[in-house]
Amino acid sequence: MKTGRILATVVAIVVGLLVLIDVFVIQWPNNLSDLNQITQKTGALLVSWTAVVLAFALFLGFANVVSVHWSRIRSQKAAIKIIKTSPAFIQRRVLSLINHVLFMSVCLVQATTKK
Repeated sequence: MKTGRILATVVAIVVGLLVLIDVFVIQWPNNLSDLNQITQKTGALLVSWTAVVLAFALFLGFANVVSVHWSRIRSQKAAIKIIKTSPAFIQRRVLSLINHVLFMSVCLVQATTKK
């Protein structure tokens, strides 16, 4: 297995556990207020970074889809498929894209306003 995959998996697990600890430490008694403050700040930072990385990944994925479709259109490989594509199919794709963009904007707003 590649080292990069193992490292990415370990980082994802550690970040997930830290955010999970943040959720449960809030419910502990107030005698651990220092630990509570540290975990809240760490959890908020990790969630905000996750939202930024997720938005960037969404942008890269969208750019990749546009690039692939544009290259197929220019090479005329998909010309027949484009002509046969129904307006309902195009409408579903546009609405799906709008839905994803709105969902990402809501995630970003929630991540930046969490305190």
